[in-house]
Amino acid sequence: MAMMHNVSKFRVLVVDDDADTVESTAKLFEIDGFETQRALSGPEALQRGSDFLPHLVLLDIAMPKMDGYAVARSMRQTDWGKHAVLIAVTGYSTPVIEDRCATSGFDHYLRKPVNYAEFTEAMSQTTFFELKRNFAMLKCQRAMELTTFIRLELEMAWRFLDTSTLMRNPVDKERNRGNARKAYNEADKWFNKDIGMTVEERSEIAADLARLKPELFPSSRSCPTVVPRVCSRASFGPYDYVVRLRAFSRASQLSQSPTFSRSPASRQSPAL
Repeated sequence: MAMMHNVSKFRVLVVDDDADTVESTAKLFEIDGFETQRALSGPEALQRGSDFLPHLVLLDIAMPKMDGYAVARSMRQTDWGKHAVLIAVTGYSTPVIEDRCATSGFDHYLRKPVNYAEFTEAMSQTTFFELKRNFAMLKCQRAMELTTFIRLELEMAWRFLDTSTLMRNPVDKERNRGNARKAYNEADKWFNKDIGMTVEERSEIAADLARLKPELFPSSRSCPTVVPRVCSRASFGPYDYVVRLRAFSRASQLSQSPTFSRSPASRQSPAL
């Protein structure tokens, strides 16, 4: 059975026959936000690799029974190993060892003890990690843009709703309410997708959706009393707030006026 893991993190498999080395190296990666697994032998590394599906393998060369070269060759024969980044780790550095690492399928070569700064530099030159980093940046940018889009749709919905309260013609009033419902539905659709919003952003937008829904869909309203929205966001200035209050006040006056009628033909326009 495949091991469950967080696909949003880079997965690193640390392989060495020295338990202390494995533990200390893995901790460095975990502090930096990586998800790690540990293996103390070649066969164990192959087994954990097939379950963990690592993006990166730090593999010691000098291990008993099955050395790092053999492990690397075996990993390259697997589906997950074809795409993983393999880094050889050893206490010796000679041209012969470097050549053997290259022919065994390693992408990089590091000397013990592993210097984390050297590792970071090596990764900056690796196409796979460059692509992953660019993908993460694009995903973050997409989340920001979609969150802004949702907020703009909600803003548009509120403005259409406000405009409808100023309309005397029922056709114009309903057209603006229809546009407000379309903007609300678009915002609600994207809000319910996993776009990477923060907890604070989701909480804020959820509250705005909850305030807007009963105004646009009366059947969902628990209380028949219409309460005007008081917006505290910086995007609204004093003018917006005054317009919102005047619209609500005017709608209330129209509904209570003796000249008010649902029939356009019999309704007279009250003096402004």
